[in-house]
Amino acid sequence: MAKEQKLMCGVLIQNKNTTRKEMKIRALNSNQFFCLISLLITILSIVFIEHYRMSIEEADVYYQNETANYPVNPYYKRGNERSGIYVYRIKANSSFLFSGLLQIVPDDRLLEVRINSHVVPLTMFTKEELSDIRRGVRINVLPYFIPGVNQIELKVENYQGAFGGKVIDKTNYNKYIILLLGILAGLFFLRNRNIAKDAFIKLKNREGIIFWRTTISIIALFLFLIIIGRFWSFSWIKWNIAGFLILSVIFFTCKRIYQKFLFKSSIFIFVGSICLFIVGAIVIPFERYSYDVHGHVEYVGYILQYKEIPLASSGWMFYHPSLYYLVSASFLWISNFSGVTSDEAVKILQLLSLSLFILYSYFSIASIDKFFRIIISKDIASKSKIVYAYYMAILLFLLWPSNMIVAIRIGNDIMFDLLFSIGFYFSLCWYDSKKLGDLFYATFFAACCVWAKSNGYILFALLAMLLLVLVIKEIRVHKIKETTLTAIFTLFFVGLFSVYLSFGAKIRSSLNGSQKSMIVENATSLNPALLVDAHFSNFMPFNPLPFIEIPFTDSMDDSRGRQSFWYYLMKTSLFGEFHFDGIKIAVIAQSISLLFLLLVLSFFYGMIRYCRIAAVPPFIFSISLLTFAMIAFRVCYPYSCSNDFRYIYPAILPFVLISSLSLIRFKDSKLILFLFLSFALLSGLFQISLLF
Repeated sequence: MAKEQKLMCGVLIQNKNTTRKEMKIRALNSNQFFCLISLLITILSIVFIEHYRMSIEEADVYYQNETANYPVNPYYKRGNERSGIYVYRIKANSSFLFSGLLQIVPDDRLLEVRINSHVVPLTMFTKEELSDIRRGVRINVLPYFIPGVNQIELKVENYQGAFGGKVIDKTNYNKYIILLLGILAGLFFLRNRNIAKDAFIKLKNREGIIFWRTTISIIALFLFLIIIGRFWSFSWIKWNIAGFLILSVIFFTCKRIYQKFLFKSSIFIFVGSICLFIVGAIVIPFERYSYDVHGHVEYVGYILQYKEIPLASSGWMFYHPSLYYLVSASFLWISNFSGVTSDEAVKILQLLSLSLFILYSYFSIASIDKFFRIIISKDIASKSKIVYAYYMAILLFLLWPSNMIVAIRIGNDIMFDLLFSIGFYFSLCWYDSKKLGDLFYATFFAACCVWAKSNGYILFALLAMLLLVLVIKEIRVHKIKETTLTAIFTLFFVGLFSVYLSFGAKIRSSLNGSQKSMIVENATSLNPALLVDAHFSNFMPFNPLPFIEIPFTDSMDDSRGRQSFWYYLMKTSLFGEFHFDGIKIAVIAQSISLLFLLLVLSFFYGMIRYCRIAAVPPFIFSISLLTFAMIAFRVCYPYSCSNDFRYIYPAILPFVLISSLSLIRFKDSKLILFLFLSFALLSGLFQISLLF
């Protein structure tokens, strides 16, 4: 009887545990079901908003009783056209989502606006505003609109040259999607309070992101400097703010390196390289190594002046995503309290770029440190075996020849580099730990990376490939984990949202025929001298002799290798598109080119030998995707400037890490160690020569 009771108790306990396990699975499945429903609701909401968006359709253009149909908006025609008054009759379909605000940009002057035969008064605008071909005027047309189709008539005077106009709906439709996402996220965290609590704790303690006390202290001091600069015009305030930003970044990064890195002495390499870049930011003029620098400065100046993001067609660089320019304008706005001149503004922007580069360098070498921690934790290699490879990877990365050029350059490339490095770091953490918190951070910074530059989608592609590898591994054991399904939903959800926000307007413009390029909108205006061939012979084969003999390349000189894809890509990775005078620096560049080709051999050796190590695939996928993206870019936009390595500058990280892995196998080879050290020392010497 006692045995039967014990057996019965055992069965009850087992059933109870089974029930609890089933309940846990149901809870997890309900969360995934909630995510799936949220995804479907978001997709349907996007479709709904796009369907009920106010549309501006075809227009009839009249000039002295002559008629020409312009089926797309903007209604624009280049060339030496006739001067006089042009009349545009436009059809616009209104909807209940339309806010009533239209932006009309004339070329050259807006004379009259009629909506449904009613004259819209323009007396509140000055003559300069009515002739502003960049910003135009904004008119509330809601009192004149009726449900359905509306007739808009514009009279525009053309002084000379090109004529036309743009009519833009300024309704912020994205706010509806953002509000919906906020509600769905709130409901999710209300259902899962423990997840919200864990996310907050991780945000508080995550290394390299937030340091509570020091952050609060720095913000307080920052506000103190702003207040002083606002009420007392001290010329030193603006430089204190810029210097304080750099010192704060250095303090943060050095603190984390000393506390968290595998080898604390790597802080000396980091600080030494940063000191070199600081000197470069001080002594090197802002326009020396910058691409389209005046276009970038113009973008920042527009935001400062008008407190809004400009139209993509209103400036040479205005088609770029706005994150970098918003950050730069905000930083200049803070500094401008003490009266910043134009010359001082560009120098402050250089210092901002330097601060972003320091953070980019930190997260990149943090990925190197994380990699070696992973292989040690998995008993792939001991700490003593990886010393040379560890230090050499960090040394090569921080002393890469073109780092000086990138660190002090004004432009949105550095913001892309920084966000890509952060996203890659968390991607590596997630691939190792499989924790959803790391994936959330990775997808968040991937979305921010797209906001900084369109090629940020490479980071989403990297996450998708890593997730695919994980799914394949789990399919082999006939079990897909719950966290993997959640990761799929998360990646797809954030990727879809990023595509809609970043490319929604471009996709709509492409569908109506007014968008000629999805990525580089000013490609048709580039100098024809930059055109290169995109045939198979331009990609294969690669001749190493000219690569060594010719120290530098040129975007307009075929004799300097610009027609060869690999030649130009690798040369610009080392020295940019610039030519440097002097025999000594030419010899240094030739020596670096030779050693670089040896590093390429080391890279392929490390990739083949160590490709099966658990932490290596993220680095291989990263450099592969970045390289394939450059090949596609060269094919779609066959200009030499489209082949510049600066578009995939984060590829340096996987290259130096995989190359340094050969030192694990040949750690006792003094020749290989000498080659690595020679490259690093010559790279440092090259950067020092740029200061003079």
